[in-house]
Parts: sequence; C-alpha cells; structure tokens
Amino acid sequence: MPRSKRYADEIYWMALSGRATFYPILSLEDPTLLDLPSTWPSQMKTAYRFFRAHLLQRMIRGSQIPSPNTQRPEVVGLFSSTSGIGQSARLCANALSEDGVLHRYRDVMKTFRKEPELQFDLPQPDAPHTPDVSIYHLNPPMLPPAILSEGMTAFCSKYNIAYWAWELDILPQEWQRALKYMNEIWVPSQFTANVIRKYTGKPVRVVPHPVDVTEVQLGARSSLGLDSDHFVVSSIFSFGSSFGRKNPIAVVRSFLSAFPSVPEARLVIKATEGEAYRANVDELEEVIGHDNRVLIVDEVWPMKKVYGLLAESDAYLSLHRAEGFGLTIAEAQLLGVPVVTTDWSGTRDFAFEDSSYLVPIQLTEVKDPHPEYRSLAGAKWAEPNVHAASRHLQTIYEDRNQAKEKAESAKKRTRDYLDESTYSRTLAYLSRDAHEGSVPNQNSIPLTA
Repeated sequence: MPRSKRYADEIYWMALSGRATFYPILSLEDPTLLDLPSTWPSQMKTAYRFFRAHLLQRMIRGSQIPSPNTQRPEVVGLFSSTSGIGQSARLCANALSEDGVLHRYRDVMKTFRKEPELQFDLPQPDAPHTPDVSIYHLNPPMLPPAILSEGMTAFCSKYNIAYWAWELDILPQEWQRALKYMNEIWVPSQFTANVIRKYTGKPVRVVPHPVDVTEVQLGARSSLGLDSDHFVVSSIFSFGSSFGRKNPIAVVRSFLSAFPSVPEARLVIKATEGEAYRANVDELEEVIGHDNRVLIVDEVWPMKKVYGLLAESDAYLSLHRAEGFGLTIAEAQLLGVPVVTTDWSGTRDFAFEDSSYLVPIQLTEVKDPHPEYRSLAGAKWAEPNVHAASRHLQTIYEDRNQAKEKAESAKKRTRDYLDESTYSRTLAYLSRDAHEGSVPNQNSIPLTA
C-alpha cells in the first residue's frame, strides 16, 4: 500500500475514533501560525491536507437556529497569537467589551497545541450562562478543530458567525465547504464581501476592524538608532503571511529607487517569523545588498510599540498584492502618517486618492507557493507600479507639510468610516430581527451596518 494512502487511512480512523488529541494536527493551512510537526513526512502532510479539506469539513453540522438572540455574544479566536488573525479577535473582543456587550471570549491556542506568543490582558467577563451567538475569528481550516474541541452539541445550540478576511477574487473549496455550517459571514471589507457572496446566499456583512491606536509607546525610532533628521519610511509584515502577497521586495526596490543618494533616508521593515522562512529573508537581504539605510527588524513587539514606530515614521509604505482589509494601512492613517499603498482590494474602503498616495496596478495571475493559493487557477491579484510608489515617496520627502495635511484628511476619513459600522451595532440589528421573528437576510442589515 502506498505510504500516502496508509497515512490517509490512519488520519481517517483516528478522527472517527474521537481522539481529541489528534484534532490539533488537522488544523491550519498557514504554517506561520501552527505548523504541522516537522517530523511528518511529506506524504502524511499531503494526506492530512486532503482529509482536512475534503472530509473533516463535512463532519461539522450547522446550527439550525434561524435567528440569534444576541444578548450573550462570545468571541472565539487566537487571542495570544501575534498573527493578524489574532489581532482581529482581540480588536473584536475589546470593542464589544468597551460597549458593554461582550459575554465572554475564548482563546483556542491550546486546541492547536501552540504556546502563547503574547499576553491578552482583557479581563474575562463573569458569564455564568452559555453564549447564544459566537463570532469565530478563525479561517476555515482552523474551524473544525476549534468546533470539535467545544463539542458539536454546544456548537449547534448557538448562532454561529464566521469572520473572514479573504484577499483573492476566488474562494478556495475548503472555504466554500465551511460556508455550509456557519449561519452567516462577517468580513472587514467590501472586496471580501463581494467575493464571498458569489458562493453563498447566506448573509454576508461588512464589519470593518475596530482599529484602536490610542495606546502608543514612543521611542521605537531612537531605539533603532534613528536620528531626528532621518526621513523614516516604515513597512510592516509577517514572513509567514505569504511573502509574495505582502511583497516586501517591491517595498525595498521602491525605496532604493526613490532615494538612491539621500543619506538621511531610512527604510524600517518591521517583520516577524523570519526564522521560519530563511529563504525569504535571504531573498530580501539580497535585494537590499549592502545598503545600511535599510533595516530589517525581525522581532515580536507589543502593539503599542508597533504603533510608536508608525507614529514616528515620516511615511508608511505597503505594496501588497492583495489584502482582505489592510490593518497596518488603517493604523498608519489613524496615526496621521502619510501612506503610500497599493490601490487594490480591501484598502479601497478607506484609502482614497485625495487623502492617501495610491499606487496604480495591473492585475496579474496569482503564482505563489502558499498552500491556499496553489489550487486557485485563474485567481488574480495586483502588481503595484514600483516607479509610481517611488515618485510618491519623493513627493512626501520634498513637501512634508503638504503630506501631513493630506495625512490628517486620511485620518479623519478613516475614523469616520470605521465608526459607521461596529460589531455592537451589527449585533443589535440581528437582535432586532430575532425579536421581530424575522430571519436575517442579506439585505436586512445595511452593508456597513
């Protein structure tokens, strides 16, 4: 019997036997979060991914509750993870807590046998009763282990909402299968909503991330040896969040093209998880060469220190090929920093030509080794114009007062946009529908609720 077939059989019977300790390794598509054991042979990894996508997703039953009573909402996610999806869960729980409606939150890091990467300090509410609605800040490959760990009975007794920030124009089959057992989907951008609505008639709500940059720890600039007269461009990404999608190579090339002979110019690339992606780090360092004006800071920082770096930057640069939302772009704009960003996907909801420095694009076919992208034939993303980005950086450098005025406009517009649609407001609409006896539908709640 071929080894891959034998491994698939082992996975199948282990799952059927209910061995809860096995569910964690049937979990994630993204090795930056929760990798498969390195000792697993490649055949077993292939078998595991096939089982997860084609069989495990079908084992989950959907809740039959037609409409929610949203008096006791819980948030489920990777609260102690440094990943973007972890930040998404933390923002949601904090916002609901500030509005006085959070029932509880549940960190599922242990479900995936992952050690905490940071401390989430929000006090757990005193909640003697079970929640009646759950908001899962987990991508579909993560959902079955989290659901099975709480139990199917508990899952089916609630109204279940998935919060997804998908970034391409085609939805993977595994994500399509997960649509069947969630009651509805919330997304952070109109771009993501338009994609998901092609695959389901269930409600899809646009609820942007409630970005909060009020806690800022200054001093990051000086800690990196940057002087007050340096012109600092910052860019933030994780090596694990698809190196090709985040596109830091274009960031470096744009900076070097903009400032070939400006000694006071500096580019700070704030990264994480480079240790797990050494080949990508080497590729980035090769483009940088011996130019010591470019700094790669591959460290885990508390968010307040990250916000401090943004606040002390003269410009923020993101040349992503696709974003489900674009948290760092929104954070920089809320801090009043001039932003140069790709004019594509989720950022279009809050980055506009009259207040941000938009980089024109050409749509190209996605060619990326990321596990989620390999099977998406015909998917497209943006190729930002590096030369246009360079010209924007030069404009900011040459006229910083005008750039600041533009950034202040972006700050106000971004804040106004985010305040229009909140988790609490969307839950209130759902609760209203429940009390009136109506079933939530695609049009009963405004798109930006």
